[in-house]
Amino acid sequence: MGLIKTIAMMKGGVTYSAEVQAVINRFIAAGQPLTQTEITTKVQPFVDGMVADGNWQYIDEFWWSKGIETKAKSFVGFKSLIATEVGTVTFGADGWSGFTTSDFIKSGYIPSSFGGQFTLNNAMLGAYFTASPQNNATVIGTQETGAVHPARLSSGALAQGLNTFNLVSAGTALTIDSLKTYIRLDSTHNYEYINGALTLSPGLASGGLSTYEIYIGCLNNNGAASSSTTSNIGCALIGAAVGVDQAKLNSRIATLLS
Repeated sequence: MGLIKTIAMMKGGVTYSAEVQAVINRFIAAGQPLTQTEITTKVQPFVDGMVADGNWQYIDEFWWSKGIETKAKSFVGFKSLIATEVGTVTFGADGWSGFTTSDFIKSGYIPSSFGGQFTLNNAMLGAYFTASPQNNATVIGTQETGAVHPARLSSGALAQGLNTFNLVSAGTALTIDSLKTYIRLDSTHNYEYINGALTLSPGLASGGLSTYEIYIGCLNNNGAASSSTTSNIGCALIGAAVGVDQAKLNSRIATLLS
């Protein structure tokens, strides 16, 4: 576990690990092939590093927006999904921005049915803020009323409440170029990390997994877009939390986006 597979995969005379080749193949299949420079200077060191750290196995999906060549490529997930743009999301040097409740990204990930690493009591959402951090808005998330398990990451901090998995309102200051993750490790413990360091650890009860798709740039609130962020997003991720080295995750993503 955590070791790079030694299966020889060939493209253009270069040998890649199985994990890197799988990402390359994902972009080719989507009709958005990565350039050789994107592969050798960014994707290969990032993915192989994540595998070596033992973190890659816990990621269900990862989207790279800051530094990737085109907007269309930024919607291609490294694992299995292709996100869908609603309206018009701005794409530039700092990744995605310009979110509103009419302009956002559908991830294609529904927690209750995806069947991945993200589970009721072992879950993680993450995003990298490249400009204009703010409070009181959702960066990535889904929420459902009733005894369910909402999942929402904002550029603010955590608000306590029964059956919630929310980052909202004021809290730990967030600076530009910051990775923020919110994780659940069991039925009662939740943690917020900024740049790999623990910032909040409230005790919240879990309920159930949301049946609504996770949105990026705003909250999917019972099927309706709300609470859109004004932050720039350099990457977004969904996965499990148990076993993830947050400091190493932060380091690999910061290098990818540098």
